[in-house]
Amino acid sequence: MDLRRISYNFKFLAKLSLKTRMTLFMLAIFLISIWSLAFYASKILRQDVQHLVSSQQFSTVSLVAQGINEELESRMKALEDLASSIGPLMSGNTTILQTFLEQRTVFQSLFNAGTFVTRINGIAIADFPITSERIGINYMDRDFMPAVLEEGKSTISSPVMGKKLEAPLVAMAVPIRDAQGKVIGSLVGGTDLSKPNFLDKIEQNTYGKTGGYILIAPQHGLFVTGTDKKRYTLQPLPAAGRNLLLDRYRQGFEGSGIITDAHGVEVLSAAKQIPIAGWFVVVRVPTIEAFAPIDDLQRKMLLVTIFTTLLAGGLTWLMLHRQLAPIFEAITALVGMTKSGQRPQVLPVARQDEIGQLISSFNDLLITSAQREEAQIESEDRFRRVSSLISDVAYSCSRNTEGCCSINWMTGATEKICGYSVEEITAKKCWRFLVVEEDLPQFDQNIINLAPGSHRLIDLRIRHKKGNMVWISVATECVIALETPNRSLFYGCFVDITERKRGEEEKKLLQEKLLQAQKMEAIGTLAGGIAHDFNNILGAIIGYAEIARDDTPPGSVVTNSLDKVLEASQRAVGLVKQILAFSRQEKIEHIPLQLTSIIKEATKLLHSSIPSTIEIRPQIDVATRLVLADPTQVHQILMNLCTNAYHAMEHSGGIIQITLKDCELTQADLHQHPEVKPGNFVELSVSDTGYGIASDIWGRIFDPYFTTKGVGKGTGMGLSIVHGIITSYGGFITSKNNQESGTIFQVYFPAVDKEMVPEAKSVKAAPQGCEHILFVDDETMLANLGKAMLEQLGYSVTVCTNSQDAWNTFMNHPDRFDAVVTDQTMPGLTGIDLAKQILQIRPGLPVILCTGYSTLVDEEQAKSKGINGFAMKPLSKGVIATLLREALDKSRLPS
Repeated sequence: MDLRRISYNFKFLAKLSLKTRMTLFMLAIFLISIWSLAFYASKILRQDVQHLVSSQQFSTVSLVAQGINEELESRMKALEDLASSIGPLMSGNTTILQTFLEQRTVFQSLFNAGTFVTRINGIAIADFPITSERIGINYMDRDFMPAVLEEGKSTISSPVMGKKLEAPLVAMAVPIRDAQGKVIGSLVGGTDLSKPNFLDKIEQNTYGKTGGYILIAPQHGLFVTGTDKKRYTLQPLPAAGRNLLLDRYRQGFEGSGIITDAHGVEVLSAAKQIPIAGWFVVVRVPTIEAFAPIDDLQRKMLLVTIFTTLLAGGLTWLMLHRQLAPIFEAITALVGMTKSGQRPQVLPVARQDEIGQLISSFNDLLITSAQREEAQIESEDRFRRVSSLISDVAYSCSRNTEGCCSINWMTGATEKICGYSVEEITAKKCWRFLVVEEDLPQFDQNIINLAPGSHRLIDLRIRHKKGNMVWISVATECVIALETPNRSLFYGCFVDITERKRGEEEKKLLQEKLLQAQKMEAIGTLAGGIAHDFNNILGAIIGYAEIARDDTPPGSVVTNSLDKVLEASQRAVGLVKQILAFSRQEKIEHIPLQLTSIIKEATKLLHSSIPSTIEIRPQIDVATRLVLADPTQVHQILMNLCTNAYHAMEHSGGIIQITLKDCELTQADLHQHPEVKPGNFVELSVSDTGYGIASDIWGRIFDPYFTTKGVGKGTGMGLSIVHGIITSYGGFITSKNNQESGTIFQVYFPAVDKEMVPEAKSVKAAPQGCEHILFVDDETMLANLGKAMLEQLGYSVTVCTNSQDAWNTFMNHPDRFDAVVTDQTMPGLTGIDLAKQILQIRPGLPVILCTGYSTLVDEEQAKSKGINGFAMKPLSKGVIATLLREALDKSRLPS
């Protein structure tokens, strides 16, 4: 349904007077009410009449069904009595049987189609009257014969056309039995439905003027007969589903209801079953005849309703005309005052009823409106006074259809925020001239071109009258001007948010620093795994190099070469420790040291590795303060910075300036590094005269793996490692860049006040022994190395590369071993677990634990488990020899 069309059809009501609309409305209510009542009453009356007629119909059809049932029972009884007399004659001559039938003339009045006798095979052998010519015909194909001859039941057939009579027949058959009770034939009596018969009581009767009776056989799907014999006799019933009430009769329903027949006529019908035959007697009458009194009553009620409606409409219009007269008089007076231009005056009140109260309330509204108008004028004056005191700026602008804007009014702290007075800004028609050039597109889109009904909240930059930039937050709403719909009105305000923006920038800077720290932590985890595997390789290099050096003559070329290998290996050990420290898997020991000697040593190394086209100019203060640091890490810091400087000048040549000096930094100097405490620092700076760093990648130079170098010239880890090392010291690194004059990196080490110079450790020969040692390591190469080193020191060694095999070996000969050297991280039993089991068997047995992961177990934890020695990989022969000798000697001391 189209609601717009309905709304359009009712628009004509708006043109009618109030009296007419109220009259029509009340008339509609009255009409709906009385018509609803009439409809309900007629519906209830129709239901009552239907119930009454249905009850009468059912009573009538029950009497008719009872009469037919009694007729059928009496005829069935007569046949059964005659069949009992025929039994002895069946075995004799058929002539005698024929004579016997002819003598029973009473049966001709009961069965107008005659009677006949069949043998057990269904062939007729006697017939009366003889003119029927049924003798010799086989009736076994009839539906009733199998039940009579095979089951011995008395049966009523379905209505059929006779084989000889060619007329509609209904047969009744009973079995003929011999003296032993065996069925030997049947006696059949037929009723010709086309001739006068006992069912004529149905055919000759009508129900009402146009109604009648029908006899149906639902089990056979046929009409048997009816008041209209030609229409119903032997006609098939409608197909299932076409007539729901007939379908219910087929299912054995007895009762009444309304159906529509094959001719489309709605009829009221009732049915009763005939038990002996399973038939139904149906009485039917058209509903137009049954409900004729109700329809006549409804027509009369309609006439009364129409008359009552017209009368009520006229009375309602007259009543409303008199009652609403004061309102129309008041309207006329108001229209006159409006046209004359005078201020509305209080209207006269003629009555004290509801109409009078309405006019009095309208008078009160006029008085209140005048008071509100005065209050609005006063409110606007207060608004102007208050707005001059606030720190925000509020404004209203207009925009016409051509897009031209003009300021209606503006108030607030305009001079404080932008340096201009209200008069200066309004003289420009729009405050767009304040907005910086980069933000003008945003201003035009979200303010000047804002659609009516929309609102925006945006941040903009404006230029203060003094030239400095000011951030403002602008809230704007656009509406349609009521008095001029072709103009858009803008209401808005803006506030200074410069301080807030400055705080957001600082927060962003801190977030970037946090992100950088997270990146360094992630790359450290990756580096730790690589360093651990490299540690094992270094252990083999150092161990076998020491064995080879001990087996070569002192001072020989081979010995010197092996010393160089060991020296490089120790530097690699330091590098692995840094990587493990970087990944939080190795604790780097920070010792008090002076950077001067380390920087000088590294500078010498640089001279031999950097081309002569690049000049190195060191400016090193020999009396700098002490710092807490690791010598290898400091060496690595300088090497990484100088390598980057060398790559920047590789083709053009240039100067690398290395400076080392003391300095003092205050809190103000550290405003970009709030995590660093102010105080004394040692500054290491490396500058070059190369091509500098491009501004678009400047913010990523400390990211892991970020590099602009070609393949084979760097991994992008140099500056990130420097950053990680100096941050772990509590210092920081800064950089300055100039693409014309090069780059300078400045590293600041926190200085310590207490001067502590580490004492040099004297080198002693590795102690030897002759005891039997169990050496356990899951790395075959390291296990064989340990065996070789200890055997070179004079020990007997049993090697196991599996912790479970080591335990089994120990259990087989627990007293055979004088000490155990075991790795910590192994499949199955760890070194701690293996030591615990061994010490349960032999308490006090010297055990030395070796590991490459200090975070998993440290020396304190190992000793708490009864372990005598703790060594970090890679193992040197001197370290393992000293630990083993000390543990063996200590075990022999009296406890």
